[in-house]
Amino acid sequence: MNERGENYYGKVLTTRKIPLDLPVHYCREPLTFSIYNDKYKVGTMRRRKQYSYWTKERVIEKLRDLSEKNGEDYLTDSNLNKNEGALYNAARRKFTSLENAIREAGFNYSKIRKKKPPGYWSKSKVIEGLKRIESEEGLKALKPSKLKENSPLYGAIRKLFKNSKEAIIEAGFDYSKVIDRKPKDYWAKDRVIDQIQKLPKEKLNYTDIDKENPTLRKVASKYFGSWKKALEKAGYNYESIYKKKEQGYWTKKRILRKINEICKEKGSKFLSFSIVKVENPSLPTAARKKFGSWRLAVEEAGFDYINEVAQSVPNDYWTKKRIIKEIKNFADHVGESSLNYTYISEKYSHIYYASKRAFGSWRLAVEEAGYNYSQIAKCKRNYWTKDMIIDKIDEIGTKDLKKLRDSSIRKNKGDLYSAAIEKFGSWRLATEEAGFDFCEVIGKKYKGYWTKKSLIKELKKMKKSDLSVSSIRKKNGTLYNLGVEYFGSWKKTIENLGYNYFEEIAIQKSSEYWTENRVIEKINERYSEGNSLQHSIINREDKALLSAAKKRFGSWKNAVEEAGFSYEDIERPAFGEKVQWYAWEECCKEIAQKIFDSSQILFKKRIKETFLIPDLQISDESLIVDAKTNAWDITGISRDIDNYLDYCKKLEFWCLEGDRNIFSSEVEIVTPEELLTRLKNIGLEIDEIEEFQRKVNMIRRGISPYEETQKEITDFI
Repeated sequence: MNERGENYYGKVLTTRKIPLDLPVHYCREPLTFSIYNDKYKVGTMRRRKQYSYWTKERVIEKLRDLSEKNGEDYLTDSNLNKNEGALYNAARRKFTSLENAIREAGFNYSKIRKKKPPGYWSKSKVIEGLKRIESEEGLKALKPSKLKENSPLYGAIRKLFKNSKEAIIEAGFDYSKVIDRKPKDYWAKDRVIDQIQKLPKEKLNYTDIDKENPTLRKVASKYFGSWKKALEKAGYNYESIYKKKEQGYWTKKRILRKINEICKEKGSKFLSFSIVKVENPSLPTAARKKFGSWRLAVEEAGFDYINEVAQSVPNDYWTKKRIIKEIKNFADHVGESSLNYTYISEKYSHIYYASKRAFGSWRLAVEEAGYNYSQIAKCKRNYWTKDMIIDKIDEIGTKDLKKLRDSSIRKNKGDLYSAAIEKFGSWRLATEEAGFDFCEVIGKKYKGYWTKKSLIKELKKMKKSDLSVSSIRKKNGTLYNLGVEYFGSWKKTIENLGYNYFEEIAIQKSSEYWTENRVIEKINERYSEGNSLQHSIINREDKALLSAAKKRFGSWKNAVEEAGFSYEDIERPAFGEKVQWYAWEECCKEIAQKIFDSSQILFKKRIKETFLIPDLQISDESLIVDAKTNAWDITGISRDIDNYLDYCKKLEFWCLEGDRNIFSSEVEIVTPEELLTRLKNIGLEIDEIEEFQRKVNMIRRGISPYEETQKEITDFI
């Protein structure tokens, strides 16, 4: 690095003048895996070959060198992909495939690949192979996850048998012993309580138990409703176990005091970002928010971050022996599964790059330390086949259909998601290939689902009485709009179903039915029921009444005034909708407090680790409630379903106007009438129910029954 702070790529790392004896990565101090070892040192940058390094001639030369050194049999796809990744990728770039590169180098690719001839695999060969594996490696080697590592045999099982279970049983083995699965009645309530009581109290918080014993946490939540209730059933006070820091806990003074405490107790070396991040993760996060970075916070506390905290490492510090020792220490403290490339390169880059320099790759370093990297690696190139993808999707979907949603798979199974898109074209096609209905998976109809065929199929499921124009527009306006779009009119849509529109479906009233008195009677009836008389709402909910009013009185305004109402009062001012919206939210809050336990209700609170703020969260019920003025706000409701459904088991929209069906068991539209029924079912006094009915009617007319809300919105306008 020069005085301008440039590294060997010429990229400026900092605008400050840096001492010449300072290591390149003084700001990225590493954490050795022996956490209590005082040698916390600085790693180095990754050096990689330039793009122009690999030419066709160099690829051919490297292939021939490997053949001379290890023999022609070494030049298989799997060997080069695992051990010679750079060469493998260069061969594919320069020759479009490894096969072309090997042929160009003068080798017989067919002999190297050693592909079984057509018709080689039969059921008897598969059974013979399974028995050989059992005799050599034991019964547990027959697990489907283990068999997948033997891709030829597993591929033959997929072709000749329904699944690996059938093949294992056919070979004469007990499948339950192979997979070593606990019996269905193993987890009883008493056993759950007993297991909880055996654990130390400090390990019972949700975060630790979800990491160390997720099965116990899931079973406890299933039996008792939540982990909190399970702990209380086991005799613990949840509040004493789960101590969450209140908002505003971390102030600048508290952060500086904590930094000084760490230095006093352990020494300035333990102020390294990597160490503090492991031992006290909330502290560096708070420091970044209050000071801009961890380094600035340490310097504000009076320490020289460069000379006291970040220490340089001699060039010969990371020897092969030291690297192997650190890998073993890490495996003992954290577990072998965390030795995968993704975790190490992100969290402990210094040991990763040191391993690459010393051994050539992280895989070789891990194997040199005595671990099987194939079992550790999370993502393997060319690992996924179509059959394996379908098996994995089937396994996940059988346990929990919700976990097959795009957002969940991308977050938890990124390699599976990418492989599915590569092999099938999209995640939806892969899910459907595995036998799942993608609409059920995502809880709604996906974009592109609706075609003429799917529309006709959906309409044929409905009763004839629900196919009239008034019924279909009220209950499912989407189907009506699609029918008109695809077939030109609703009448033609019905005829494509095979029905006679006028004789079987249409509910037409004769012109003599709508007299002036009947129109006025219907207007009064709507008003007495608490329904709005606004032109826009009538146009959506009762077109027949609107048409008759215009025909008999010339306009809707004349008909309303003839019925004895002031049209100006009905068509409320512009700010009325906002009054209605806020008033309806307040009313929903009151109703929720009657139906649910008030201590479990969160009103207008942000969902943890998101920017989403639903109207109501009932934590005890794992329920989210969002207040809507109209059930036909399709865009808003669809958006909220996508946002909220991953954070609850049940999502309800309490809608002031309208009602329609949602194609999901997890989502429900709830009308005011249903809410009043719920209040009645919990034993609320009739006077209180009638008071809520009065408030609902007022809100529907655009009048707020809450003076504070009315004043607040009027001032806002």
